[in-house]
Amino acid sequence: MTDSLKSHWEGRYSDNADSALSWTESDPFISREWVTNSTSPDQHIVDIGAGRSKLLGQLLDAGFTQLTHVELTEAASNDMRATLGEKSALVNWYVGDAKCWRTDLPVQVWHDRAVFHFLTKPNDRKAYIAAVDVNLAANGTVIIATFHLTGPQKCSGLPVQQYDAQALLETFNSLSQWDWRLDDELVHQHLTPGGNSQIFQYAKLTRL
Repeated sequence: MTDSLKSHWEGRYSDNADSALSWTESDPFISREWVTNSTSPDQHIVDIGAGRSKLLGQLLDAGFTQLTHVELTEAASNDMRATLGEKSALVNWYVGDAKCWRTDLPVQVWHDRAVFHFLTKPNDRKAYIAAVDVNLAANGTVIIATFHLTGPQKCSGLPVQQYDAQALLETFNSLSQWDWRLDDELVHQHLTPGGNSQIFQYAKLTRL
């Protein structure tokens, strides 16, 4: 992770309200439903590139007790702590590169909406999946959302790698030390706060 890339994302969050950020969801209902249907409230869930997403706050309200917010930027992490207020003490916080994050508490659900598709270099994808391998519990779940093959080719001025569900499964099976199964998939049209359409590919992968 280069300093310039970190500065890019710090600037995006520091200089813009959520209404000016294309990835903002008024309600992360797909992620919430998939997470809550995948595990019990006492299991460890990590949100990768969590930013200022409402997901962890909604999971707290639903009674989930083992939540981790992983985010590259200080700006988004600090904003999210302020939004949650006293509830922020119930969340584990990590500011830094998700590829470098490690935990002693095995993760049952690894959630990532719109981080993995920025990893356009093979070595970065390999390092990311190595982090999944180390942190995910046996039979754990990865819920991942990237731009679909028909989605944008760039986001925030940066190139992305587009996927369909089969390509995500093949990528994990080729780079992971574990075998993976595709348990669910969804192509979703996200409407940005500005009213533009972005086609996302959601996939639910289970470690075998």
